[in-house]
Amino acid sequence: MFKCAIGQVVRLASVLLMVAAIGCPALASPPVNSCFAVRPADAGDQPPSLINCAGTPAGYEQATLWLRLPMRSPPNHLALLVHTTRFDQLKAIFAFSDGSREIQEVRRGAFGDHWRIGGQIEFQPRWRTAPLTSVWLKIDRLQSYGLLRVRLVPAGVVSHQFELCAALVGAAVALLAVTALYNFALAVAVRRRLFLWHGLWATMMVCWGVVWSQGALFAFPQIAGTSTSQLATVLACLAVLLASLSAISVLKGVFASQIRRAITGAAIAVVILGGWSAVPGADLAMIGTGLTILTLSILAAIGSGLVIGHRRGESDASDLLIAWVVPMMVLGATQVFDFNTSLFGGGAQIAVLFASAFQAICLSALATRRLGVLRSERDAAIASEAALAEVAERDALTGLLNRRGFVRRCEQAFGDLHHIPFGLLLIDVDRFKRINDQFGHEVGDAVLVRLSTRLRAFEDRYACLAGRLGGEEFLIGVSGIPADALERFADHVRAEIGTSDDDIHPGVTVSIGVAHGTASGPFVALYGNADRALYEAKASGRNRVVLKEAS
Repeated sequence: MFKCAIGQVVRLASVLLMVAAIGCPALASPPVNSCFAVRPADAGDQPPSLINCAGTPAGYEQATLWLRLPMRSPPNHLALLVHTTRFDQLKAIFAFSDGSREIQEVRRGAFGDHWRIGGQIEFQPRWRTAPLTSVWLKIDRLQSYGLLRVRLVPAGVVSHQFELCAALVGAAVALLAVTALYNFALAVAVRRRLFLWHGLWATMMVCWGVVWSQGALFAFPQIAGTSTSQLATVLACLAVLLASLSAISVLKGVFASQIRRAITGAAIAVVILGGWSAVPGADLAMIGTGLTILTLSILAAIGSGLVIGHRRGESDASDLLIAWVVPMMVLGATQVFDFNTSLFGGGAQIAVLFASAFQAICLSALATRRLGVLRSERDAAIASEAALAEVAERDALTGLLNRRGFVRRCEQAFGDLHHIPFGLLLIDVDRFKRINDQFGHEVGDAVLVRLSTRLRAFEDRYACLAGRLGGEEFLIGVSGIPADALERFADHVRAEIGTSDDDIHPGVTVSIGVAHGTASGPFVALYGNADRALYEAKASGRNRVVLKEAS
């Protein structure tokens, strides 16, 4: 079953990666056949005449990077989509065949109405009859050319892409938020740290998804630009740390403490590198390489530990392995392959977001299944305990309550009825030893069983409980019968449970001692009065009822 589940999630991961690979636009990041020039900052908005169409730009971090995008028989109306926010200012310059130009710009902390859910910035020139001849990007203080992703998309298509991208991001974030709350509830309910780590990780992924997709700009538009990218990087690194701690809590029985500390140290290093990327002038290429190496190392170590734990039969490791297959494959793939602007421009981020949502849902579902099994086992244990308690409170021969069961059931049934009369009938079979001696113990036992059957019939007709003290002594506790009627009730019991001679059973009579009081009163005192009444009944000739009032 486990192998089947692993196969299914592996196939799902393959499909996800295939979808990510399909539909990558021809103009991806950095755009193929783009030409560039690096100029001093604030050099005006006139595109440079000398540009380089080979190689990679350098020295642009504290200057202005001009980028001319290739035009391949473009339609009359295009939308320019940029997927990077690590810059101070970005201008899109559209040139038309009639010599006119249109300039649109965004700057750090002020994206206006150009930002879109999915972490993209849209520039769309106004409709003109003159064809578009060239598109330039002017970027001031771009932090990394390798992070720049650019697309030219027909204007009629871009709105649908943004709608789909926003729907994907919203669905993934909502799923992560729900599973975060669910895991926090589980952590409180079952007091397990594992669910707390799951909840914290899912919460961090929610924060990262909202920040990366620029959804946070609804509330905080001033963080648009480099601040958003830096915050998203730090949140992603914190998510790696929390996911590592979650896995380590499961792998305590698999890895030695030194290996667990090494994985924790690597995860902490990821967070440090993520924070370092927010420092002005940091080498993002070097930091990116370090993050890639550390992330893949953590994935490899945790993945091998989960496989070992599964082979040892550890259920937590098996569950985590199932849940981690897709995210590990997707995250690993994003570190090795360039997802570019696939998935409607969201690229690797949307793939990771959905893989994380899958992981969170899978973990929650597996935890629910395991807790359901534990609950079933607990219910079965409680039922077994109740059955054993029932057996312990029943007489083995007759099935009536024994003394302990009788006292407890009377307290449960009638103990709160302080103002309602309660009668205790102590019943003794007359000359029972002679029955055993004359007819044998098997006949004696049969007499007791027949008598107990008749006593049980009284439980169905009256508010009473019947029990056996042992030997030939029986009890009836009855509620709601006043003292003047209690003696008549006891005499009715005496007449009903007596038997006449037949070929199998001897004639049987009983003597009954009756005590009157309340069920909440001390049982010992009530029993003492009934016992004295029974002694008088037997001393005065047997086969009769004697009532003793409460003293």
